[in-house]
Amino acid sequence: VIGEWELLYTTKSKFDITNPLGRRQDGSTPGLEQVFPILFGKSSNDAASSSSSPIQRLVTEIESVQIFQNIEFPQEPQTRGRVEQLVKNNDGDVLLRLSAAATFDVVLTNRINFEFDLAYFNVLGIRVPYPVPFRLLGDEARGYLDTRLVTNQLRITTGNKGTTFILRRVII
Repeated sequence: VIGEWELLYTTKSKFDITNPLGRRQDGSTPGLEQVFPILFGKSSNDAASSSSSPIQRLVTEIESVQIFQNIEFPQEPQTRGRVEQLVKNNDGDVLLRLSAAATFDVVLTNRINFEFDLAYFNVLGIRVPYPVPFRLLGDEARGYLDTRLVTNQLRITTGNKGTTFILRRVII
């Protein structure tokens, strides 16, 4: 799974006002997510499927961008790695970077646990901070990626909000 991957396809989810940050696959509601059912009421479908974040829904709808995921892990065991999501324009310029510290799960060996800690937009060459204070979010900034299939050229992964990603390895 280590390397640079280009997103080919992702499943889509609809916006749910009762859970504007997206619904987690395991049904958990850490931090601020606990408040939404109180403010907006429960979903009309309490067994509603998981859903992706608003930024993910927005970015994956834009056809003029390419989305990449880079996974890096040092050779030393028990060392944290990085998972980065890069949204690039057709010229290869990074428009959005979401970066997370990552570890391989010792029990579920196909799982990478991550915690977002850095993000920004690049607007006309100016780095604009992502408007989310990850350090204050606690568990809301954490997630995981479960790899369902990986070959030399293809990877199928499901995230903690139930979104499935099909990615192609970038060959340099």
